[in-house]
Amino acid sequence: MSETLIAVIVGGILTTAAAVVTEYVRGRREFRLDREKRADDRRLAHDTFQRETLIRLQDALVAWTRVEQEQHMSDVRTFRETGKWGHALAGEELSARELDANRTLSLLRSRVDDEDLRAQLGVCQDI
Repeated sequence: MSETLIAVIVGGILTTAAAVVTEYVRGRREFRLDREKRADDRRLAHDTFQRETLIRLQDALVAWTRVEQEQHMSDVRTFRETGKWGHALAGEELSARELDANRTLSLLRSRVDDEDLRAQLGVCQDI
């Protein structure tokens, strides 16, 4: 074979090898970037879910506190009337709102990532 033909064949092989390596590197980089983007998207979705949960939790805590205060005031009125603490049943409407407030607070509490916050909310509900 002539030297020119050998040079053309070697050049073709080297060009093909360079193209394969370039595509391999490009593919790896795209795969890494795609994996990082998916991880970022999952983190963002998680953070958004937590933020929305905490906002809803604030509202639920206010509602729960309001119902508990109404329940306490009902007990105080009954105590003033009867002289006995805790012997009167709450009205159906107040009991239903208390049940709903507790259910909502428990549901949202279970969705919070922060274990300390979950524990503190549990203490509040157990009082």
